[in-house]
This record gives sequence, structure tokens and C-alpha cells, in this order.
Amino acid sequence: MESLNRQVVVVTGAGQGIGRALAARFAAEGAQVVVNDLNPETATAVAAKIGGTALPGDAASEAGVASLYETVVAQLGPVAVWVANAGIERGLSLFASDED
Repeated sequence: MESLNRQVVVVTGAGQGIGRALAARFAAEGAQVVVNDLNPETATAVAAKIGGTALPGDAASEAGVASLYETVVAQLGPVAVWVANAGIERGLSLFASDED
């Protein structure tokens, strides 16, 4: 893996499961990890555990993603990696609508 030392990495849906594991791994690689999740408590807990920055919020809309991105850049600088992990299952369709 290319060095992520001090690089800004955003992981959405990082309050639990795969997102939490990804956030922990990026932190272990030296990245400045932004932990995003709808649940402020889990985002804060994960960020505290890995030495990251909790920025809870909804990354399910274009406006939510834009707001998160602007906040990250203002607080930490340019984003090197963005992991769009947040999501919920809405059925078995291969294609999702904007609403989904």
C-alpha cells in the first residue's frame, strides 16, 4: 500500500462494521482519518479509538456529501482518499435511484 502517512482519508458509514474496520486500518497506516456516520455517538467513539476526527452527518445526499467535503477540506486540508462506504440495503436491484 502506498504510504498514507498524514494523508486525509474520509470513510463514510464508519461507525460500525466494514466502515469501522476500514477507518481503523487507514489510521494504522498513518492516515488522518475522518469518521463519518449518521450516528454521532458511534462516529465519536470510533474516532476516539483510532485517533481520528469525527464528522457525523448524512452522506446519502449530494448536499450532505458536499457539506462533509467542504468541512473536511477546511479543517484538515485536501482529501487523498474518499471511501463511500455508507449505505443500507434496499433490495436486490443492481441499480439504485437517487432517492435510494
